[in-house]
Amino acid sequence: ETKSWALDVANQALAEATECAKKDREGRTMQFDIRNEALVNLSKAFAGVGYFDLALKIAECIDDNESKSVALSNIAQHLAKATKYDESLKITNYALDVARIRVLQIPSQ
Repeated sequence: ETKSWALDVANQALAEATECAKKDREGRTMQFDIRNEALVNLSKAFAGVGYFDLALKIAECIDDNESKSVALSNIAQHLAKATKYDESLKITNYALDVARIRVLQIPSQ
């Protein structure tokens, strides 16, 4: 039942991401926060059903470092639940690196 739900979420997120991509190709102004949110949801859904490589590839497409670190952290959590501890630690460290990059990009006041 959980796998079915996750696949439904993945299909919905894929539809959203596809719609965003169509809008971008048509030259309309694209809202990157909507695109990134769709990609985060898609990555989470695939990680939730054990498609970790695909979830990671999707996370790599996220433009915003904050959203990317969220997606990566989610993948790491699912890897840990699947007892893939070495991979989980690697992705956790990557998520932290991405989060640090975001912090460095924030202009000082």
